[in-house]
Amino acid sequence: MRKRRQSKFRGNDIEVKHIDSAAFFDELKRRVYTTATATFAGGEDVLKFDIHKNESGTLVFGYSWEESDILHTRLHRFLVEYIGVGLILSSFTERMQSGLPIRELRGYSVRLGENNIVLFKKQSKAELFAACNTDFTTGEPLTPEIAVEYCDDSLSEEPELG
Repeated sequence: MRKRRQSKFRGNDIEVKHIDSAAFFDELKRRVYTTATATFAGGEDVLKFDIHKNESGTLVFGYSWEESDILHTRLHRFLVEYIGVGLILSSFTERMQSGLPIRELRGYSVRLGENNIVLFKKQSKAELFAACNTDFTTGEPLTPEIAVEYCDDSLSEEPELG
């Protein structure tokens, strides 16, 4: 699905491309409580942006609908450019630890399938922990952050999405 929209960021029209994957966005919607950060990594490139849930429960990438369209398009290009990417979703909760809000981390392997359908697989807690706490330039372990829960939803009754 394509539409053209005037961009306040560049002053000229941009072509907005939306990714068609209800399952992927339903997964994100279940995991973003109020605000979250999504970090996509492919090759040596990283695409990072904030996500928030508005008052109607709709996810907005960035802080406005216009920015959401731009980020949607950037995510589409990122998934087209790389065969597979990793996603770390960091969702803020209302629970506190050591005076900080607890963040729930979830990991996914993501790729773009036929017809712009996003295919994804949840990472195990061990895979997620390794991805978040290893310096990949040296292979050395990093000190885990405080107020972080590494989530593995494989024990839930939800069907595996893919």
